[in-house]
Amino acid sequence: MRFLTFALTLVFSISVFAQAQLSVVKPVPVAPLVLDTSGTNVTNGAWVQLATAATMVYGCSFVQMHNTGAQPIKLGQGAAASETEVGVIFPIGVTAFMPVNLKKGVRLAVRSMGSTQSSGLLTMSCFQ
Repeated sequence: MRFLTFALTLVFSISVFAQAQLSVVKPVPVAPLVLDTSGTNVTNGAWVQLATAATMVYGCSFVQMHNTGAQPIKLGQGAAASETEVGVIFPIGVTAFMPVNLKKGVRLAVRSMGSTQSSGLLTMSCFQ
Protein backbone atom coordinates (compact mmCIF):
# COMPACT_ATOMS: atom_id res chain seq x y z
CA MET A 1 0.00 0.00 0.00
CA ARG A 2 2.84 2.40 0.82
CA PHE A 3 4.47 1.71 -2.53
CA LEU A 4 1.21 2.50 -4.36
CA THR A 5 0.83 5.75 -2.41
CA PHE A 6 4.45 6.67 -3.19
CA ALA A 7 4.01 5.83 -6.89
CA LEU A 8 0.82 7.89 -7.19
CA THR A 9 2.45 10.82 -5.38
CA LEU A 10 5.45 10.62 -7.72
CA VAL A 11 3.29 10.52 -10.85
CA PHE A 12 1.21 13.46 -9.58
CA SER A 13 4.38 15.46 -8.77
CA ILE A 14 5.87 14.82 -12.21
CA SER A 15 2.58 15.81 -13.87
CA VAL A 16 2.37 19.06 -11.87
CA PHE A 17 6.03 19.85 -12.66
CA ALA A 18 5.52 19.19 -16.39
CA GLN A 19 2.44 21.41 -16.49
CA ALA A 20 4.32 24.16 -14.66
CA GLN A 21 7.16 23.96 -17.18
CA LEU A 22 4.76 24.11 -20.12
CA SER A 23 2.97 27.09 -18.66
CA VAL A 24 6.24 29.08 -18.62
CA VAL A 25 6.47 28.93 -22.43
CA LYS A 26 3.96 31.27 -23.99
CA PRO A 27 3.55 32.05 -27.69
CA VAL A 28 4.44 35.59 -28.61
CA PRO A 29 1.29 37.27 -29.94
CA VAL A 30 2.54 37.88 -33.49
CA ALA A 31 1.72 36.11 -36.73
CA PRO A 32 4.18 33.42 -37.79
CA LEU A 33 6.91 34.60 -40.14
CA VAL A 34 6.78 32.84 -43.52
CA LEU A 35 9.25 32.99 -46.41
CA ASP A 36 8.36 31.32 -49.72
CA THR A 37 11.76 30.40 -51.15
CA SER A 38 10.33 29.84 -54.63
CA GLY A 39 9.67 33.60 -54.81
CA THR A 40 12.71 34.69 -52.80
CA ASN A 41 15.65 32.32 -53.30
CA VAL A 42 17.91 31.77 -50.31
CA THR A 43 21.56 31.54 -51.33
CA ASN A 44 24.76 30.87 -49.38
CA GLY A 45 25.92 34.43 -50.11
CA ALA A 46 23.90 37.39 -48.89
CA TRP A 47 21.43 37.09 -46.02
CA VAL A 48 17.74 37.28 -47.00
CA GLN A 49 15.47 39.24 -44.67
CA LEU A 50 12.88 37.20 -42.81
CA ALA A 51 11.58 39.97 -40.51
CA THR A 52 12.29 43.67 -40.14
CA ALA A 53 13.34 45.15 -36.84
CA ALA A 54 9.92 46.82 -36.60
CA THR A 55 8.21 43.42 -36.97
CA MET A 56 10.12 41.98 -34.00
CA VAL A 57 8.16 43.78 -31.30
CA TYR A 58 8.85 40.94 -28.81
CA GLY A 59 11.97 38.99 -27.95
CA CYS A 60 12.02 35.19 -28.26
CA SER A 61 13.63 32.59 -26.01
CA PHE A 62 12.92 29.83 -28.50
CA VAL A 63 11.40 29.43 -31.94
CA GLN A 64 9.37 26.81 -33.72
CA MET A 65 10.82 26.33 -37.22
CA HIS A 66 9.59 24.43 -40.25
CA ASN A 67 11.70 24.11 -43.42
CA THR A 68 10.10 22.26 -46.33
CA GLY A 69 13.03 22.94 -48.65
CA ALA A 70 16.08 20.78 -49.34
CA GLN A 71 18.87 22.87 -47.77
CA PRO A 72 19.89 23.56 -44.18
CA ILE A 73 19.32 27.25 -43.50
CA LYS A 74 21.14 29.56 -41.06
CA LEU A 75 19.03 31.91 -38.95
CA GLY A 76 20.70 35.22 -38.16
CA GLN A 77 19.88 38.48 -36.44
CA GLY A 78 21.21 41.99 -36.81
CA ALA A 79 21.40 44.86 -39.27
CA ALA A 80 22.05 44.20 -42.96
CA ALA A 81 25.70 43.18 -43.56
CA SER A 82 26.15 42.75 -39.78
CA GLU A 83 24.11 39.58 -39.14
CA THR A 84 25.22 37.08 -36.53
CA GLU A 85 24.19 33.44 -36.75
CA VAL A 86 21.89 32.26 -33.96
CA GLY A 87 20.90 28.80 -35.21
CA VAL A 88 20.40 26.35 -38.06
CA ILE A 89 17.09 25.23 -39.54
CA PHE A 90 17.51 21.72 -40.95
CA PRO A 91 15.46 20.51 -43.94
CA ILE A 92 13.72 17.81 -41.97
CA GLY A 93 10.19 18.52 -43.20
CA VAL A 94 8.82 18.46 -39.66
CA THR A 95 8.48 21.18 -37.07
CA ALA A 96 11.54 21.67 -34.87
CA PHE A 97 11.97 23.76 -31.72
CA MET A 98 15.19 25.71 -31.24
CA PRO A 99 16.32 27.63 -28.15
CA VAL A 100 17.54 31.09 -29.19
CA ASN A 101 18.00 34.55 -27.75
CA LEU A 102 16.28 36.81 -30.27
CA LYS A 103 16.14 40.38 -29.09
CA LYS A 104 13.21 42.74 -29.42
CA GLY A 105 13.53 45.16 -32.34
CA VAL A 106 16.28 43.26 -34.19
CA ARG A 107 16.08 42.26 -37.86
CA LEU A 108 16.00 38.52 -38.70
CA ALA A 109 17.54 37.02 -41.82
CA VAL A 110 18.29 33.60 -43.32
CA ARG A 111 21.05 32.18 -45.52
CA SER A 112 21.59 28.76 -47.08
CA MET A 113 24.38 26.52 -45.78
CA GLY A 114 24.60 24.66 -49.10
CA SER A 115 23.39 25.42 -52.57
CA THR A 116 20.54 27.81 -53.34
CA GLN A 117 17.14 26.89 -51.92
CA SER A 118 14.63 27.87 -54.59
CA SER A 119 11.55 25.94 -53.44
CA GLY A 120 9.77 25.32 -50.18
CA LEU A 121 8.63 27.34 -47.22
CA LEU A 122 10.42 28.56 -44.10
CA THR A 123 8.00 29.18 -41.23
CA MET A 124 8.93 30.54 -37.80
CA SER A 125 6.89 31.21 -34.67
CA CYS A 126 8.37 32.98 -31.63
CA PHE A 127 7.89 31.98 -28.01
CA GLN A 128 8.88 33.94 -24.91
